[in-house]
Parts: sequence; structure tokens; C-alpha cells
Amino acid sequence: MQASGAGPPPPLRTPFTLLESKLAPPRLREGTLPRTELATRLRPKPPANVSLVVAPAGYGKTTLLAELHARIDRQPAAWLSLDERDNDPVTLLTYLALALHRIGVCDRQLVEVLARPRRSLAAMIARLQRSIQASGPFTLLVDDLQALTAEESFRIVHDLVRDLPPVARIVLASRTEPALPMAELRASARVVLFGIEDIRLSEQEVGALLRSTGLTVSKEEVAEIAERTEGWPAGVYLAALAALARDDGEPVTAFRGSDRFVSDYLHFEHLDYLPDDDVQFLLRASVLDRLAGPLCDAALQRSRSASKLEALADSNLFLIPVADGKPRTYRFQTLFRESLQAELGRVEPGQAETIAARASAWCEERGDAESAIEYAHAAGDLDRFAELVQRFVMRLYYGGRFATIARWFAELDDDQLLERHPALAATGALVQGLEGRDEEALRWAGFVERARSDAAMPDGSPGRAWTALVGAALCRSGVERMRADAEIAVSSLARGSWWQPSALLYLGVARLLAGDTAVADEILADTYAAATTANVVDIAAFALAERSTIAGAAGRWSDADDLAVQARDAVQDAHLDDYVTSSLTYAASAHAAIRRSDWVRARDDLEHAARLLPPSSHAFPWFTAQVRLETARVRMELADAAGASASLTEARAALAAVPDLGVLDAQADAFELELESRFPTSERRENLTPAELRLLPLLTTHLTFREIAEHLNVSRNTVKTQAICTYRKLGASSRSEAIQRAIELGLVERSDVLDTARRR
Repeated sequence: MQASGAGPPPPLRTPFTLLESKLAPPRLREGTLPRTELATRLRPKPPANVSLVVAPAGYGKTTLLAELHARIDRQPAAWLSLDERDNDPVTLLTYLALALHRIGVCDRQLVEVLARPRRSLAAMIARLQRSIQASGPFTLLVDDLQALTAEESFRIVHDLVRDLPPVARIVLASRTEPALPMAELRASARVVLFGIEDIRLSEQEVGALLRSTGLTVSKEEVAEIAERTEGWPAGVYLAALAALARDDGEPVTAFRGSDRFVSDYLHFEHLDYLPDDDVQFLLRASVLDRLAGPLCDAALQRSRSASKLEALADSNLFLIPVADGKPRTYRFQTLFRESLQAELGRVEPGQAETIAARASAWCEERGDAESAIEYAHAAGDLDRFAELVQRFVMRLYYGGRFATIARWFAELDDDQLLERHPALAATGALVQGLEGRDEEALRWAGFVERARSDAAMPDGSPGRAWTALVGAALCRSGVERMRADAEIAVSSLARGSWWQPSALLYLGVARLLAGDTAVADEILADTYAAATTANVVDIAAFALAERSTIAGAAGRWSDADDLAVQARDAVQDAHLDDYVTSSLTYAASAHAAIRRSDWVRARDDLEHAARLLPPSSHAFPWFTAQVRLETARVRMELADAAGASASLTEARAALAAVPDLGVLDAQADAFELELESRFPTSERRENLTPAELRLLPLLTTHLTFREIAEHLNVSRNTVKTQAICTYRKLGASSRSEAIQRAIELGLVERSDVLDTARRR
């Protein structure tokens, strides 16, 4: 029997029907990715008592706060989810008072007073503040703070945060940065901020989330999805949904921002709540990879874009600041941009190309060559794209943008386009030849040869000048033709042409290869002067390196060393250490170091030279052969007979690509005799590894690398790598030559090879 006066308290009177879901955290679903360490950090530690999480929708803010709520066990913790109804201050204050009442922070009378028709809101707020100040430790978690747009309601939270006692904690989550007293909070070290970078998923977490949906994903696929989504949890989950919904067998990495899952999500969470003008701005601005007020004004043909960007960034619509200068610059989150671009294509066909064309012109006017080129390509104007690449590619080449240039050339590799742009074909042939892309270099050179001889080129020269320049560089028909082409280029290039130092260099090299060393030295001195005036450092350094080899061959050691050091310093000062053309400079420097008995410098420069030169570049055969011979000489002086032999073999391969490379053929023959004299073949047996010794007998058979790999139970690439190492150690350049050297060294028996030949 119940005692008199006892029993449950009567239900609370409230001014409206309560939504209990606002006062309890969402239930963590089974399989939810735990983020224990991050949830722990989210709870502020003294002197901090305010945590603020700001990130767009889909970053798991609510789940993170719910996980934190579940882990708080040593003090009371209250939860409040806000929505647009809380912009009525009575509604907000009622829920806030009720949430705190349930953990014993304030009494029920405060809640019931709010239900009375005549009450002072200011008095109720003051009473709530007194209850909080008098309470013991507690934590309040408030989700969706961005829902408070009414000043009177937001002021309640503002004052609560400002006056929060040290023993209490509040954790706030918002899609936008709220107008809290941040300067005051920071000054007293009371606030801890968490942004996108803090709560985004790590690559490991991306993999765990993908696998939790039932997908089987590789490490590479996880890395790609992590990069594409930028750790956006909703994006990762949408990628998984898209993969599970597809029945075409495409991998999860086929996911793009244009996928309907992303489009639907972003519309539901963002675009549907924005004014039409803001939506149109976002759609059109998605064409631009970097967003700044002046560029948007020009490309979108509007005004006051800077203020529009600032307002949209404040609403955290995946618009990420990337520079704080004037004007401030932003970028879109990758998937958000892709989704906007796809939407723009649907609602305004052709608009993207128009905007990109305007952006290209604007960037070109301001000297931003790379952006102008990229936007021209985005505009679909291939002729303008080709003209801009041709005009600016050397500037970017000297800026080390090799991968970017290779991507552009791949886009421009079209016969009709190259026929219309012989200047581009010429520049591309030279650059790709230097980078070791022989096939592309020679094919592009063909378009230059077919161009009209009187066609006007961008530097004011006739077409024949550029044709001759490319012909001299590639030297496909021997030294005499190289000399003739170089002379035509020197005499025909327009005054002040940026190619003049290169033309002089090729003429000097042609004279050197023809054996006219005195004339070559004079021309190379002129080359250095012209290149220095034009600030073409790689050509200047190359001319110095060539002159160093001439001086060394003539026994003028001091001059040779001074020129080599000067060339090396020029390359390093201009940060051209990783350029192919610097390989001759480092080879000459290694030679100079040997003459000074500086063995450490000699080895370092030798390896630098060897690393720079492409392994099989025959687009510039004279260059490849000359550098290989120089490195062979250095290796011989360092008593590396096998390495010297291998370098000689590579030089021979380059020499074989052209009918006549002048003195280089004789130099190769003379070097081979000297190498044999100093290190007889019979004494040059280099230790092969056990794997290479196991491979060697199989090389004498009819088996292909693939078949050998199957026999040895290894990969074809492993066999190929071991074979190349074996060739190098034996001083051979082919399988048959390696077998012959192996017989000479007694590593295999001649009878075994004959038996194999008979079986074939």
C-alpha cells in the first residue's frame, strides 16, 4: 500500500506539446564506425569548457556528439537538438530548461512558469542562468546550432556560453560558424574548435566504413575514395551505396559527384534551401577550380562576387577557403563541385564552356598562363588550347611542371590539330625528346617537316627556321645534315627569337662532332653569351659543359675544371638539378672532380648524371651517346669496369640509331680499346647474385621471359629486371650478347648453347 503523500510527481506543464526526440541523442546504429579518440577529444578539458564543431552536412557531427554522450559516465549529460521552431525564444528556453531539469541543473518550477500566459522572458532567462551558476559539474550537448537564425533565440545560447561556469561544459555542433564571443573565449583559453580537417575520416576509417556496407575493397581503392571524398563520411557512404546499386561490375572508384546519390543528397541537404540566385551562382561558379571575386565577376559576368562568396562560405556549403589574401580565394569540395557541374550541364547546356572561355581570357590577361591553358581546354577550344600551350610551355618546363606538360601533350596528340599548329609540333618534339618519349618526339617532328617553309611562326621566323632547328636537334641523318640544319636555323630565326641560343648550341655541337673543335669552342662561347643574355640557363650551362669536354680533351685541365664547376654552379643556382640537359654538366663535373682526386664528388656527380638521362632516349642520339661516353670514362677512372662497359654499350645503341655521329663513333672505339687494356675482359668477371646465376642458363634456351618466369615461379617483371642487371654486369646490351659474354667468362658452356640451338 502506497504511503500517504507519496507517489510520482505530476507531469510537467509546458506551453506546447514536447518532441521527446529533441531531448535525447539519436540511437547509435549497429555497425556505426566508432571514433573513440575523436569523441574523447571533443569533450573540453580545463580551462576550456566550450567545444565547437563546425562542418557541412554529412560529416557525422550528430553521430560524434551522440558517441560522446554515450561515453560520459561521471557527471550528468543533457542533450538538445535544435530546429527552426527554436527561433521562438519561449520554445528554445522551454527545451533548454527541460533538458537541464532532467539532469538536476534547474528545478521544475522554471519549466512550469514558462507555461504561464503572463511571464517575463528576461526574468526566466536570468533564473536559468542562476540555476546553471549554482549547479555542480554537467555537460550539455547542443546539435544543429545553425538552426537558430532569430537574434533573440541565439542570444540565449550566446549568453549561456559566455557565462558558463568553469565546472560546466557545453559541446556545440553547427553547419556554420556561429556568432559566439570567440575572441573572449580564445583569450581565456575556454574554447576548442573542430573543423572539417579535424573530423574528416582518415584513410583507415574510409576503408572501415566501405567494408561495413559489405563491399570488398582493395587498399588502392580505399586510397582513391578517401582522396575523392576528402574524408567526407556522407560521400564515402554514398560511394558505397552507388557501388552496391550498380550491376555493371564497375568498381567503387567509378563513383563521381555526378552520381545521382550525391546529386539527390546535396539537393536535399543544401540547394533546395537556397535562393534561386545563390543556386545559379554556385552552379556557374563550379566551372572554376579556384574562386575569387574578380575572376567570378569576369567569368560569370556579374558584380559583387566577393561578397557572395564570403556569404556562401559562411554558410559552409562545401566552399573551402584556400587563401586569405586580397581577394580571398576559395575552392569547392571535390564531390560538391562535380555534382554542381553535372547539374549545370543539365539545366544550362553550353554555359560551362562559355564561362571557361571567359576565365581563360581573364587569366591570360593577368599572366596566369597555366590557368589560362586549363580553362581553354575546359572550354573545348582546342586551337586556343594549342596556341597557349605552345606559347607558355617552355616557361612551365623550366618551372619543373613535367607531368602537367605531358598531360597537355597527350590531349593535343591529334594529327589534324598538329598540322594546323606546326609551332606546337616543333616545341613538343623538342620537349618530348628531352624527356625520353622518342616515339612521340619523332612523330611530332614529322608535322614540322611537312609545314610550309614560309609559314609565319610565333617568334616572327619563317617555318623553315623552326623545321631546321628541330632537324638539327634530332640529328636523324648524321652530323653534316645537323650542321646544315643548324646553320639554316641560326641565319633564318628572327632577331631576338627565344630559339636563337638553342640554334647556336646545335651548330656548336655539330662542329664538335665533325672534329672542328676550335670552331666549335668559339660557337659554344657565343652560345653561352646569347643564352646568358636571354636567361636560358640550361643552354648556357650545356655550352659550358661542352667547352669543358673540349678543354679536357686538349689537356687544358685547369680550363676544363673551371668550366665544369661554372656549369654545375649555374645549374644548381637555377634549380635545374633534375633536368635532362643537366646530365652532361654533372658528367663533366664528375670528370673534373676525378682530376682533383675528389672521389666523393666524382661519384655523387656521376650518379646524378646517370639518373637524369632517360635509359633509352634516342630522340637526341648525339646527346645520349655523348653523355654515356662521358659517364663511361668516369666509371673507368673509378675502377668500375662493368659500369663503364655498360655505359659504353648504351652509347653504342644510341650511335646505331643514326648513320653518322662523327667523332663519337671513333671515341667509342678508342674507349673500348682503352677499357680492354686497363681492365681485360678475362679479369672483369663480376659476381652475379644467386638469382642471376640461376637465370643465366635459362637465357641460353628458347624460352621467353614469360615462360622463364613460369618455370622459376616468379613474375615476368622479376625475370626482366634480373636479366637487365645480368646484361649490365656482363657489359652486354642484348640477350645474345650476354650469352656470348657468359661463354667468354666461363659462366655457361658453349656446348650447352649449341645443344639449345639444335633443339630450336
